Amino acid sequence: PAPPQALPTMKTLAIYALEVLACSGVLLAAYAILLERRVKFRWCRLYLLATTAVAALIPLLRIPVWPGRIIVATPGDWTAEVLPDAEAHAITPGHLCLGLYLAGAALILGIMLWQVFRIRRLRRGAEVTRTGKYKIVRTRQEIASFSFFRTIYIWTATPAAEMGAILAHESSHIAHRHSLERIVMETMKAALWWNPFVWIAARRLTEAEEFEADSDVLTSGYDRAEYMQTIFKQLFGYSPEIANGLRNSLTKKRFKMMTTQTKSRHSLLRLAGTLPALIGLLCAFS
Repeated sequence: PAPPQALPTMKTLAIYALEVLACSGVLLAAYAILLERRVKFRWCRLYLLATTAVAALIPLLRIPVWPGRIIVATPGDWTAEVLPDAEAHAITPGHLCLGLYLAGAALILGIMLWQVFRIRRLRRGAEVTRTGKYKIVRTRQEIASFSFFRTIYIWTATPAAEMGAILAHESSHIAHRHSLERIVMETMKAALWWNPFVWIAARRLTEAEEFEADSDVLTSGYDRAEYMQTIFKQLFGYSPEIANGLRNSLTKKRFKMMTTQTKSRHSLLRLAGTLPALIGLLCAFS
């Protein structure tokens, strides 16, 4: 059996994990009901990033509501148990859980770093063009166009007729700093990899970023039918998940979003509507 001192720690961690799951689920449900595709994409992105972190912090807060009784203990009231050295250094369930957690976090971070390495490797033998706002890397490897921070990666065989829409889309990602948001979200995924709601929030963040870039392209005057055809042609080729690209499994949702009239009405009221959920969670777990 595990040493007695390991049991409270395991119980505390289990309670914390359950409270984080509850906070994440409630805040994500509030997003789906009140905000998703109903307010500006900027607010959607900020909400998803903020609440992902807040859900992990709320159970750690301890907000005193009323003063507690002060109990003075005398040394005679204390009891202590001295464990043998063998038991003090034994591997406990807490150690195993910590090792599993660190292994999962390291795996997620390792995947992210591997993707960054593959992106950097695309520059080998590629033609690099510098503009005022971003760089364009024309690589010989067959890829789906994407951007990462202030660099746009394009396959050299991409037709010139599609370049305008591609650059408009990727420059929107760059202007809104979507790559930085992806890095932050991936880091939180690594820290909270055991929480399925974090993975859902990351997916929703990707959707909001792609919808926002599509909206910027269409607002700038590009023909909707031609732009949708460009997106369809970009479905094939390498494009890392950590980057912002024209192709991904969200294509059907993006097509539907582009052909549906959506208006951001009462954005502030909808944002305010999420406050009761946040206050309720603070009262419940803090």
